[in-house]
Amino acid sequence: MVFVIHLAVYITGYVASGLSAVALGISLYKYIKEKQRHQLFMVFTWIFLLLWSVLATTSHIFLSIEMHKLAFICIMPMTFAIILLSDSISRESVDIRKIGFACFFSGMMVVFSLRTDAVVFNVWPTGEVTLMVSGFYSLSFAILGVFMGILLVYYTAKVLMNAPKSMKKIATYSFTGAILAGIVMPIFSATGVIHVLIGADFLLLTGGAFIMSISFIKEPRLAYILPFKAHRLMVLHTGASIPIFIHTWDKEFRTTDGQLFSGMVQGVSMLLEESVKKGNLKEIRLENAILILEHSQVYPIICVLIATKASRILRTALDGFAEKFFRILSVHTRI
Repeated sequence: MVFVIHLAVYITGYVASGLSAVALGISLYKYIKEKQRHQLFMVFTWIFLLLWSVLATTSHIFLSIEMHKLAFICIMPMTFAIILLSDSISRESVDIRKIGFACFFSGMMVVFSLRTDAVVFNVWPTGEVTLMVSGFYSLSFAILGVFMGILLVYYTAKVLMNAPKSMKKIATYSFTGAILAGIVMPIFSATGVIHVLIGADFLLLTGGAFIMSISFIKEPRLAYILPFKAHRLMVLHTGASIPIFIHTWDKEFRTTDGQLFSGMVQGVSMLLEESVKKGNLKEIRLENAILILEHSQVYPIICVLIATKASRILRTALDGFAEKFFRILSVHTRI
């Protein structure tokens, strides 16, 4: 029973490291395959979370104070990765106020890490010795941790509230993961529960982040809910002036007759193309909506996405859909 504390720390720490490695591998594969911005920031988050869990666990084996400091220094770049991740699923640009907040307390962490009481030895009732952060170093780390937790919980909650019914279940999983990592883990740490449930901090932080990350990987559309609201996607046959595919996200959204709408888009596009001679029409802006168009270079087909506003993410998603649609079309039919 002498090594019960060490054993619990090693098992939970390296299990957390294993989960981080798996999530990193999956996230990296998805980013290489799909090149989505939020997936890149997810990759960086998992890199630093993996480093934290490996270094923090290993430092207990060698009782290395410097390694333990380095483990918690990984929290700083992870904070920036979380900021970029949360902003990538909620807005077009990065919020400089969040960056400023993270820079200030990251700087504080660096300064306080130089103090002799930044990491101390912790002697358990069993006589075993482990390491723990303390003093102002621990406080600055805790502030960054709570800040990351608030970001994760806030934005996954917004995603859940705005998600359509078909995505509510997977959005709930994502929110639950954020609660575990962003609220339960800090509460356990602040109240000392982690000194009773050894390794709970490893499992809660990594496990919660794993659930949230896998939710976004399994349902990539979660990342596109907040920056804009898509109403309807239509694929129009301009030659016959008829819609050949319609998908509606907002069931309350109403448009005019599909054939009339198709004719209108075709007419406006042809008129501008002939009169201005600057290429195909790409956007039609209205007071409360925007129509984004993607023309086929081979077929008399236009993909039209109606949304509340345009964004780079939205255009990329439409380009990807159009490319796949035109490729399938070339295999299965001739128009």
